[in-house]
Amino acid sequence: MEIKNKLTNKKLNDKRMDTQVEDILDRILQSYPQTVFTKNIEFIKKTNANLEDVDTIQSIKTLAILLEVLGNAELALQTSSIIDKIEFTGDMLIWEKVRDVLILEYFIYQERKEFQKAKAIMDKMTLVFERGDEAQQRKSKRILDRVLNGSLLHTEEIENAIKRNDIKAEIHHHYLQYNILKYMKIRGGSEAYPIERLDPMIEEEKQFIAKHIDKALF
Repeated sequence: MEIKNKLTNKKLNDKRMDTQVEDILDRILQSYPQTVFTKNIEFIKKTNANLEDVDTIQSIKTLAILLEVLGNAELALQTSSIIDKIEFTGDMLIWEKVRDVLILEYFIYQERKEFQKAKAIMDKMTLVFERGDEAQQRKSKRILDRVLNGSLLHTEEIENAIKRNDIKAEIHHHYLQYNILKYMKIRGGSEAYPIERLDPMIEEEKQFIAKHIDKALF
Protein backbone atom coordinates (compact mmCIF):
# COMPACT_ATOMS: atom_id res chain seq x y z
CA MET A 1 0.00 0.00 0.00
CA GLU A 2 1.36 3.42 -0.90
CA ILE A 3 0.20 6.68 0.58
CA LYS A 4 -0.81 9.35 -1.89
CA ASN A 5 1.60 12.17 -2.59
CA LYS A 6 -0.92 14.69 -1.28
CA LEU A 7 0.12 13.69 2.23
CA THR A 8 3.43 15.45 1.78
CA ASN A 9 1.55 18.74 1.69
CA LYS A 10 -0.65 18.11 4.71
CA LYS A 11 -1.22 21.36 6.62
CA LEU A 12 -1.24 22.04 10.33
CA ASN A 13 -4.89 23.01 10.35
CA ASP A 14 -6.14 19.82 8.69
CA LYS A 15 -9.08 18.48 10.71
CA ARG A 16 -9.21 14.97 9.30
CA MET A 17 -6.59 12.30 9.08
CA ASP A 18 -6.12 10.46 5.80
CA THR A 19 -8.14 7.24 6.00
CA GLN A 20 -5.27 5.09 4.69
CA VAL A 21 -3.00 6.38 7.43
CA GLU A 22 -5.68 5.83 10.05
CA ASP A 23 -6.18 2.26 8.84
CA ILE A 24 -2.46 1.52 9.14
CA LEU A 25 -2.32 2.97 12.65
CA ASP A 26 -5.38 1.01 13.76
CA ARG A 27 -3.91 -2.24 12.45
CA ILE A 28 -0.70 -1.59 14.36
CA LEU A 29 -2.70 -1.00 17.55
CA GLN A 30 -4.61 -4.25 17.08
CA SER A 31 -1.41 -6.30 16.92
CA TYR A 32 1.02 -4.35 19.09
CA PRO A 33 -0.29 -3.18 22.47
CA GLN A 34 3.14 -2.19 23.81
CA THR A 35 3.47 1.33 25.18
CA VAL A 36 6.00 2.44 22.58
CA PHE A 37 3.43 1.76 19.85
CA THR A 38 0.39 3.22 21.62
CA LYS A 39 2.33 6.33 22.68
CA ASN A 40 3.55 7.13 19.16
CA ILE A 41 0.21 6.35 17.53
CA GLU A 42 -1.60 8.57 20.02
CA PHE A 43 0.75 11.42 19.13
CA ILE A 44 0.36 10.90 15.37
CA LYS A 45 -3.42 10.94 15.70
CA LYS A 46 -3.25 14.05 17.86
CA THR A 47 -1.47 15.89 15.04
CA ASN A 48 -3.75 14.37 12.37
CA ALA A 49 -0.64 12.79 10.85
CA ASN A 50 0.63 16.24 9.91
CA LEU A 51 3.70 15.65 7.74
CA GLU A 52 4.99 19.18 8.20
CA ASP A 53 5.60 18.40 11.86
CA VAL A 54 9.02 16.84 12.46
CA ASP A 55 7.87 15.06 15.62
CA THR A 56 5.04 13.37 13.71
CA ILE A 57 7.52 12.19 11.10
CA GLN A 58 9.75 10.92 13.91
CA SER A 59 6.88 8.92 15.43
CA ILE A 60 5.98 7.37 12.07
CA LYS A 61 9.61 6.43 11.50
CA THR A 62 9.79 4.87 14.97
CA LEU A 63 6.74 2.70 14.26
CA ALA A 64 8.15 1.52 10.93
CA ILE A 65 11.57 0.66 12.35
CA LEU A 66 10.11 -1.23 15.31
CA LEU A 67 7.72 -3.19 13.11
CA GLU A 68 10.69 -4.31 11.02
CA VAL A 69 12.61 -5.21 14.17
CA LEU A 70 9.69 -7.40 15.29
CA GLY A 71 9.57 -9.17 11.94
CA ASN A 72 6.52 -7.53 10.36
CA ALA A 73 8.19 -6.31 7.18
CA GLU A 74 4.94 -5.79 5.27
CA LEU A 75 3.35 -3.54 7.88
CA ALA A 76 6.69 -1.77 8.29
CA LEU A 77 6.66 -0.97 4.56
CA GLN A 78 3.08 0.27 4.71
CA THR A 79 3.98 2.51 7.65
CA SER A 80 7.15 3.84 6.04
CA SER A 81 5.17 4.67 2.88
CA ILE A 82 3.40 7.41 4.86
CA ILE A 83 6.60 9.48 4.82
CA ASP A 84 8.90 7.95 2.20
CA LYS A 85 7.83 10.36 -0.54
CA ILE A 86 8.83 13.48 1.37
CA GLU A 87 11.46 15.19 -0.76
CA PHE A 88 14.69 16.66 0.57
CA THR A 89 14.36 20.45 0.79
CA GLY A 90 17.43 21.19 2.88
CA ASP A 91 15.94 20.35 6.28
CA MET A 92 18.26 17.67 7.67
CA LEU A 93 16.06 17.06 10.73
CA ILE A 94 13.29 15.83 8.46
CA TRP A 95 15.52 14.20 5.85
CA GLU A 96 17.39 12.00 8.36
CA LYS A 97 14.08 10.48 9.44
CA VAL A 98 12.95 9.93 5.86
CA ARG A 99 16.38 8.52 5.05
CA ASP A 100 16.08 5.96 7.84
CA VAL A 101 12.78 4.58 6.50
CA LEU A 102 14.24 4.52 2.98
CA ILE A 103 17.12 2.45 4.36
CA LEU A 104 14.58 0.16 6.00
CA GLU A 105 12.78 -0.26 2.68
CA TYR A 106 16.02 -0.82 0.79
CA PHE A 107 17.12 -3.74 2.95
CA ILE A 108 13.66 -5.32 2.95
CA TYR A 109 13.52 -5.21 -0.85
CA GLN A 110 17.08 -6.50 -1.11
CA GLU A 111 16.19 -9.46 1.10
CA ARG A 112 13.09 -10.12 -1.00
CA LYS A 113 15.25 -9.92 -4.16
CA GLU A 114 13.11 -7.05 -5.44
CA PHE A 115 16.22 -5.39 -6.79
CA GLN A 116 14.54 -2.80 -9.01
CA LYS A 117 12.66 -1.36 -6.05
CA ALA A 118 15.84 -1.40 -3.98
CA LYS A 119 17.76 0.38 -6.76
CA ALA A 120 15.10 3.10 -7.05
CA ILE A 121 15.41 3.78 -3.33
CA MET A 122 19.20 3.86 -3.50
CA ASP A 123 19.08 6.27 -6.46
CA LYS A 124 16.82 8.61 -4.49
CA MET A 125 19.15 8.60 -1.49
CA THR A 126 22.25 9.01 -3.65
CA LEU A 127 20.87 12.26 -5.09
CA VAL A 128 20.86 13.67 -1.56
CA PHE A 129 24.15 12.06 -0.51
CA GLU A 130 25.91 13.70 -3.49
CA ARG A 131 24.14 17.05 -3.40
CA GLY A 132 25.84 20.43 -3.31
CA ASP A 133 28.96 22.02 -4.72
CA GLU A 134 32.51 20.81 -4.18
CA ALA A 135 32.85 22.53 -0.78
CA GLN A 136 29.58 21.06 0.47
CA GLN A 137 30.60 17.61 -0.75
CA ARG A 138 33.93 17.86 1.10
CA LYS A 139 32.05 18.77 4.28
CA SER A 140 29.62 15.88 3.76
CA LYS A 141 32.58 13.53 3.21
CA ARG A 142 34.16 14.60 6.51
CA ILE A 143 30.90 13.97 8.35
CA LEU A 144 30.46 10.60 6.63
CA ASP A 145 34.01 9.57 7.56
CA ARG A 146 33.20 10.25 11.22
CA VAL A 147 30.03 8.18 10.98
CA LEU A 148 31.76 5.26 9.25
CA ASN A 149 34.57 5.27 11.81
CA GLY A 150 32.00 4.71 14.55
CA SER A 151 32.16 8.16 16.14
CA LEU A 152 28.36 8.39 16.41
CA LEU A 153 27.78 4.97 17.93
CA HIS A 154 26.15 4.92 21.35
CA THR A 155 28.57 2.55 23.09
CA GLU A 156 29.31 4.92 25.97
CA GLU A 157 25.65 5.87 26.43
CA ILE A 158 24.67 2.20 26.55
CA GLU A 159 27.37 1.45 29.12
CA ASN A 160 26.24 4.37 31.28
CA ALA A 161 22.61 3.23 31.10
CA ILE A 162 23.67 -0.26 32.20
CA LYS A 163 25.60 1.19 35.15
CA ARG A 164 22.49 3.17 36.18
CA ASN A 165 20.31 0.09 35.67
CA ASP A 166 18.18 2.26 33.37
CA ILE A 167 16.72 -0.25 30.93
CA LYS A 168 14.51 2.37 29.23
CA ALA A 169 17.50 4.53 28.33
CA GLU A 170 19.49 1.46 27.33
CA ILE A 171 16.80 0.33 24.87
CA HIS A 172 16.57 3.82 23.39
CA HIS A 173 20.32 3.96 22.77
CA HIS A 174 20.27 0.48 21.23
CA TYR A 175 17.49 1.69 18.92
CA LEU A 176 19.50 4.77 17.92
CA GLN A 177 22.58 2.64 17.36
CA TYR A 178 20.59 0.18 15.24
CA ASN A 179 19.70 2.99 12.83
CA ILE A 180 23.28 4.29 12.73
CA LEU A 181 24.68 0.83 11.98
CA LYS A 182 22.24 0.34 9.11
CA TYR A 183 23.26 3.73 7.71
CA MET A 184 26.92 2.73 8.00
CA LYS A 185 26.14 -0.47 6.10
CA ILE A 186 24.27 1.23 3.27
CA ARG A 187 27.19 3.64 2.84
CA GLY A 188 29.54 0.70 2.41
CA GLY A 189 31.13 0.47 5.85
CA SER A 190 34.79 1.30 6.49
CA GLU A 191 38.09 -0.33 7.33
CA ALA A 192 37.20 -0.22 11.01
CA TYR A 193 33.60 -1.33 10.39
CA PRO A 194 33.44 -3.52 7.27
CA ILE A 195 30.10 -5.04 6.25
CA GLU A 196 31.04 -8.41 7.74
CA ARG A 197 31.45 -6.71 11.12
CA LEU A 198 28.36 -4.53 10.78
CA ASP A 199 25.96 -7.39 9.98
CA PRO A 200 26.28 -9.21 13.34
CA MET A 201 26.22 -5.87 15.18
CA ILE A 202 22.96 -4.94 13.46
CA GLU A 203 21.46 -8.33 14.29
CA GLU A 204 22.54 -8.02 17.93
CA GLU A 205 20.85 -4.62 18.26
CA LYS A 206 17.72 -5.96 16.58
CA GLN A 207 17.47 -8.90 18.98
CA PHE A 208 18.01 -6.69 22.03
CA ILE A 209 15.28 -4.24 21.01
CA ALA A 210 12.83 -7.04 20.22
CA LYS A 211 13.53 -8.76 23.54
CA HIS A 212 12.91 -5.61 25.58
CA ILE A 213 10.20 -3.97 23.46
CA ASP A 214 7.76 -4.01 26.40
CA LYS A 215 9.99 -1.55 28.25
CA ALA A 216 10.59 0.86 25.36
CA LEU A 217 9.15 4.35 25.83
CA PHE A 218 10.75 6.50 23.11
